[in-house]
Amino acid sequence: MSTKNLAGVAKVGGVAKSAMLRLMARAGRSERARVGVAGRRRGAGFTLLEMMLVVLIIGMLATVSVVAIGARMNAARESTTKVKLSELKTALLSYQMEYAAYPERLEALVPKFIEKVPKDAWGKDFFYSPTGATDPSGAPRFELISTGRSGERGGQDNINVWTMDAAPSQ
Repeated sequence: MSTKNLAGVAKVGGVAKSAMLRLMARAGRSERARVGVAGRRRGAGFTLLEMMLVVLIIGMLATVSVVAIGARMNAARESTTKVKLSELKTALLSYQMEYAAYPERLEALVPKFIEKVPKDAWGKDFFYSPTGATDPSGAPRFELISTGRSGERGGQDNINVWTMDAAPSQ
């Protein structure tokens, strides 16, 4: 509102005119305060570049987190599988002590030696054979293997109950 438009207000009284002038002055000051150095209004939002930078940083953090968590998950699955193999080994040795032979199938251990036949951490059945190789003393021993993530027997990710605690070869 300009001072020309205030002519009608001035006729009403000097009080109304001075109040209107004060409001206009205050409005002009607040408008100048909201405008930044480059003429851009402060608080008007983010630029596309700023938004892209934020999305890029969040994406990088997410990628690093997923890779780190994936490696930890695989190590946890291996540990869980080793524990289950140890439990099955103990049950098989107990069965052999009681019956002087290894069972034909793992299901023969249920319910006397174990509650139920477990699966490995990848959700696959363990490979079991009662007529495996012999140990160094010549005593017969069974084969008990987790096929690991690949699910293929003979793969690099297989976990054998007899060699799982040995130090990895370099």
